Amino acid sequence: MSISKIAAAILIAGGVAAYGTSATAKEPATSLNCLKMAKQVKDALYNHPAGAAHDAAEQELNKGQTLCMKGFYKGGMERYEAALKAIGSSATASAH
Repeated sequence: MSISKIAAAILIAGGVAAYGTSATAKEPATSLNCLKMAKQVKDALYNHPAGAAHDAAEQELNKGQTLCMKGFYKGGMERYEAALKAIGSSATASAH
């Protein structure tokens, strides 16, 4: 099994445990917190109408996912933070 497949499996397993929680870029840069922030961004995108801000946030989400999957958790979380800012949300606000 390749390292990237192992990393993906760890991220997926952590994501199951992280479901329903929130993270901020101020928390430690870990795979679990990357997953928490990715979910937060996806929830925010789901609730945000399409438009330029939505598209920019999606691009940041994709960059964040790429970085987190490669183990660059801090960079990934920074991209997620940028995605939340692009759609006018704060990283500390969780989906209610």
